[in-house]
Amino acid sequence: CATWAMASENNFFIHFNAGNEHMRSGNYQQAHHEYDQALDANPASAITYFNNGIAYLCQNDTTSALTCFQHSISLEPTYTKAHLQMGKIYQERNEYKHALLHFTKVLAIDPKNVDALERCGKICMEQNNAVEALAYFQRATTLYPHESSLAISYANALVANHRSSEAFAKYQDLLQQFPHNETILYNIGYLYKCMGKIDTALHYYRQILEHNPNHVEAHFGLAMSYLLTGSLLEGWKEYEYRWQRNNMTPRVLAKPQWSGEPLQGKTLFIHAEQGLGDTLQFIRYAKLAKTAGATVIAAVQKPLVTLLSRCPYLDRVISLEQKITNFDYHIPLMSMPLVCQTELNSIPTDIPYLYADEQLMQYWEPAFKNEQTLTIGICWQGNPNYSTASLRRTVAAKSMPLHLFAPLANIPGVRLYSLQRTSGTEQLAEINDLFELYTFDDSFDVEHGRFMDTTAVMKHLDLVITVDTATCHLAGGLGIPVWLMLPTPPDWRWMLERSDTPWYPTMQLFRQPESGDWESVI
Repeated sequence: CATWAMASENNFFIHFNAGNEHMRSGNYQQAHHEYDQALDANPASAITYFNNGIAYLCQNDTTSALTCFQHSISLEPTYTKAHLQMGKIYQERNEYKHALLHFTKVLAIDPKNVDALERCGKICMEQNNAVEALAYFQRATTLYPHESSLAISYANALVANHRSSEAFAKYQDLLQQFPHNETILYNIGYLYKCMGKIDTALHYYRQILEHNPNHVEAHFGLAMSYLLTGSLLEGWKEYEYRWQRNNMTPRVLAKPQWSGEPLQGKTLFIHAEQGLGDTLQFIRYAKLAKTAGATVIAAVQKPLVTLLSRCPYLDRVISLEQKITNFDYHIPLMSMPLVCQTELNSIPTDIPYLYADEQLMQYWEPAFKNEQTLTIGICWQGNPNYSTASLRRTVAAKSMPLHLFAPLANIPGVRLYSLQRTSGTEQLAEINDLFELYTFDDSFDVEHGRFMDTTAVMKHLDLVITVDTATCHLAGGLGIPVWLMLPTPPDWRWMLERSDTPWYPTMQLFRQPESGDWESVI
């Protein structure tokens, strides 16, 4: 028996070492074969399963890799390297719950594991859990105070926790150590922009571009800063850098992009981009093309097709998924202001440019005809399901809890109606004892098409009060009174300090005095 055991052990090491050699030479299939032979000799070898998993990772076979790492952990529950690898795979798949499970197990075994700390922090940021993210980055920077990437992540988490003064001090300290670090310079500029100190923000963005003229985020920062201050011509030019950002992909078409050529007798294909609100705001530019003599075809998000098909300046409306080839020029919708050279005094404000269905207006008229109160439609939350953490944080900052409307709802002679659809409606159950809010049934905006009932109802309301989401653009484009509640900092299109907006004559802006303060807005 002793001789057999020794032979088996020797056989294991022969195949295990051979597998490692094949790994180093990139011969992964042969490595799998050798590792399998090694496991036949010693099925309890956690490291063999781990190495085999790495070989699968090298071939981008994450499913097989996960199986191997799980075997390693089954044999050795404290195998931190296997937990880390499993966590990284789940993180890349955006399966954050599973990823955090493995990273926190690593930290339970090795509390100083900086990789696990950093990844936990980044996952918490992705999930908009800024408080826990800050705790992870704080632990990491305490252990590794000279690691610049950790310090930057820590400062970013301070910003997400509305601790801007501390973040600013951290960035400035980092800048002393790394005076030409583009990430630090950009983040300082971004923070100044959020504080409304646009001239200082521009200084930092330009400083980056002096050394790196192709820094996309610095160009985009310039765009946001210019637009915020009403320097629209400069802003539209820089806004074209949006196509070089990670989350933007320009549409590739065979025909040329319109850059201002005469449109008389031509067909212009306009295609939407980004969110529903962006489309509702900028579709007004199609009216300029129609006036210039063009046949105008618009491709928009599917939920907007029925609504925008009612616009007389659009000859044809299709969804973005549909193919089309019969046109002369095309243009992304949000490039129209650049081509039209839009300035503050030349924003198209021929309102209304969106239209409710007359039959639906008649259908809803009895619900409001004898109403003796001030009727107000409200909307409190944007779409929380954007693809990037940055956009999700932006939407979260623009949204407010429904219960904060109570002081308005309890004013005598006021009746509130919910215009909130899809996301945010779960909050309705939380206000039963606080105030009365009238809601519509599940067929609303479903049977007649997305936004169709909403537009008809809006035409019967005295006022719409909403956060910065598609609802405000719908109300503004319909030309009805709308009060827009804005976070600090606001989105670029609302600029700074103004209580009105050149985009919508019937809109009034109400701004947070400081970040997160919705009570003062109400």
